[in-house]
Amino acid sequence: MNQLTFVDEQHKANYQIYKETFPLSLKDVEYQTACYISALPVLFFKFKNEIQRYETPLEWFINWQMKYLEQSDDETDEEYEERQQIHIDYDLTSSMQQLGALALNLFNGY
Repeated sequence: MNQLTFVDEQHKANYQIYKETFPLSLKDVEYQTACYISALPVLFFKFKNEIQRYETPLEWFINWQMKYLEQSDDETDEEYEERQQIHIDYDLTSSMQQLGALALNLFNGY
């Protein structure tokens, strides 16, 4: 991402926080993309106090999926219940879920 366009100054500031938290984003376009989308103000305010604990820039979405996705056919009841034990204190609207899915797809070909 050579020339980035930000929604507003808050988006730009959030992106700077992400770049500092995930320095791999300076070299890796997938990390840059994940940080850029996650830094959108509408998303960032949901989990901003948690990103220092994240291992990847999309952990906010992965955690949400772990908590709220329906049980898959190849998942046992015990696996499903265990995965739902993750603690998150935010919810995502449908459009936020779509942004998270897009970011995850661009990040790892999900």
